[in-house]
Amino acid sequence: MTHIELITQQMKATRARVRELTGLTNDALNEMIFEGAYAWLESIGSDAYGLEHLPKTAEFWGFWKQEWHTVDAAFVQHINFYQIEQRKKDWYEAMHSNKGNKMLGGALINARFHKVIKELAVKR
Repeated sequence: MTHIELITQQMKATRARVRELTGLTNDALNEMIFEGAYAWLESIGSDAYGLEHLPKTAEFWGFWKQEWHTVDAAFVQHINFYQIEQRKKDWYEAMHSNKGNKMLGGALINARFHKVIKELAVKR
C-alpha cells in the first residue's frame, strides 16, 4: 500500500467515525467542509480573486481536506471526554469553527497554505 493510499484509508476511517459519533450525514459533512473553506478564506483576508479562483484548484482542496482531517482526527481522539450525544455534535462543529478553533487560525495552517499559494504561483 502506498503512502497516499494509507492516508486516504485513514481519512475514510476517521470520517466514518465522525459520522457515527455525530450523526451527521456525508452530505452534511460535505456542506460543512465546503462552507468552512470559504469562511476560512474570508477569515484570513482573501480578496475577491482568491475567493473566486483558489477553490477552483485541486491544490487548495487537497490542502483543505487534509486540514479538515487533522481537526477530525483530534475530535475522534478526544471525544471520550464527552458523554452526552448532542454535545458531541456541538463540539465537532465548534472544532471546525473559524472563531473557536486555534488549529484553523494558527501559524501552522497559514504556513501550509502559503506553500500551496507558492505552488499555484509557479504554475501560473
